[in-house]
Amino acid sequence: MITRRCAQRQFLLHPDDDAIQTFAYCLGYSMQKFEMEVLGTCVMSNHYHAVIFDRHGRYPQFLEYLHRTIARAMNVLRERREAFWTGDQVNVVRLDDYAAVIDKLCYTFVNPVRHNTVADPNDWPGLSTYKMLRRDTVLKVRRPDFFFRKNRPDSLPAYVELKMTIPEELGARAHVLADLKEHLASAAEYWRAYHQARGRTPLGRRAVLRQSWWDFPAHDPNHEQWRTRRNRLKPTRASKDPLRREEAAIVDQTFLDDHRRARVALKAGRPCVFPYGTYWHARFCGVDVARRPRGATGPFVTL
Repeated sequence: MITRRCAQRQFLLHPDDDAIQTFAYCLGYSMQKFEMEVLGTCVMSNHYHAVIFDRHGRYPQFLEYLHRTIARAMNVLRERREAFWTGDQVNVVRLDDYAAVIDKLCYTFVNPVRHNTVADPNDWPGLSTYKMLRRDTVLKVRRPDFFFRKNRPDSLPAYVELKMTIPEELGARAHVLADLKEHLASAAEYWRAYHQARGRTPLGRRAVLRQSWWDFPAHDPNHEQWRTRRNRLKPTRASKDPLRREEAAIVDQTFLDDHRRARVALKAGRPCVFPYGTYWHARFCGVDVARRPRGATGPFVTL
């Protein structure tokens, strides 16, 4: 699961037509360029969430290109020059089991209701791909004219296709969609009741569209989210199974120990083989990397 926020929590991704087109085009082209599979995404006014499947171990390149392209294009659109994304490192959480994938997909799509902007996930006016995933449709996105060059040999394609997929590793498509639909309906009902119990009414689709991109979210010091947001841990893995989480912690620690020993040997000029999953040293230093372990499930890439 990927999460990235705009600088100062400003509404730089406000869901106007040009912003939606720009994000969708950049996402579609980045998926094509790095062979990335995206299960779902929801772009809020000042952040976005996405659940991806990194089959070829290229998500760092994918995120680097995606975020850089969006930032440059949106700064041109907004006629600004400052940093577009927050200075914090992009939040990447590995989903270790089926339940975690469904949970994070549900979290992604229910986000507009969770933040009390609309009463139903389908009412969000920005880019949310739940319907695309459910109906297995393809969105054909035209290249924005205000930023991307055209009529040149190095020009990006005039159109890209944006398609959400369910990897076969998750199981039957109908089963995954049924589970997601059930969890999403339950989560939306929970957040509606949560806000109603506190006397809050949804902002509404029209009010969201009337907001300006230079606005910020209202800061309520008594709101639970504001009180607990600071100094929270940022997990790197997610799983509903305690035993799976314990196993994942052991795997991570083993990787770090093996990587540390290999790095010490590399600096000393001794022969070394880095553990499977090494990314940075493999890409920029050309080191030898161990083969995929037997019984390993799914791609494994570590920054």
